[in-house]
Amino acid sequence: MNANHWTREVFLEHPEMFLPLLEDRLSRAREQVDGLVKLFERYGVEHGSMVLDLACGIGRHSIELALRGYNIIGVDISLDYLGIAERESDRKGVSDHCRFVGGDMRSIGSFFEGQLFSSSLSLFTSLGYYDDETDLSILRQINHLSLDGGLLIVHIMCKKHAESLDGKRKLRKNNGILRIEDSIYDEKTSRLKSRWTFLKEKGKGYKKIGVLHFENRLYTYKELSEMIKLAGWDHLESFSDLKLNPFEGGSKYVVLLSRKAD
Repeated sequence: MNANHWTREVFLEHPEMFLPLLEDRLSRAREQVDGLVKLFERYGVEHGSMVLDLACGIGRHSIELALRGYNIIGVDISLDYLGIAERESDRKGVSDHCRFVGGDMRSIGSFFEGQLFSSSLSLFTSLGYYDDETDLSILRQINHLSLDGGLLIVHIMCKKHAESLDGKRKLRKNNGILRIEDSIYDEKTSRLKSRWTFLKEKGKGYKKIGVLHFENRLYTYKELSEMIKLAGWDHLESFSDLKLNPFEGGSKYVVLLSRKAD
């Protein structure tokens, strides 16, 4: 990995700073997995099938899917997050159905010799961490790891929504930590660049405790659809979220469901 790439700073050097965001999303996992299971049932992904959860973080979807009877392999670059996922899967009694693997998703094709998946997940804009060529490579590698007719579910922020964040500042507070999110959208590169500043309450004020930088490549619906097709997938359905609400032009996110092409 490029020593200066933002993913190293966020997920390897300071995973504890991003962790509260993942923990905040734990409460939504059950409802989101409800949507995933509906798609699995609709397209014949049976209980006991192997599912790949790419950039799984602390395993919030992996563990919930295991509780529903699926076998999951979660992959993430952060060993800190995977340690949390393993402990939680043990606590919930599904460690026999969850396996967590540390590694860079850019090399996902080399991780599982002889292992094929019925469905693969790339959720919460983890596609877009790098560049177009890398994203296409990741999608092709997932295709090679998929059974005939295997599903791919990609969930990302829409480019139009990213454009609306240009120059915006958001303030969020959690457990005495104030997070200031500043965003700039680069129209030439279609990248959303964000700077998160963390401040901790101290007396009557705040003390700066750290800064994280993010940079995501965002796609239009058409761009993402074309890339997925080029990687060997046939489009099936589109939604605006994991609750499976219909996708519309003004949707903030898009969920693309595809099947491995014949």
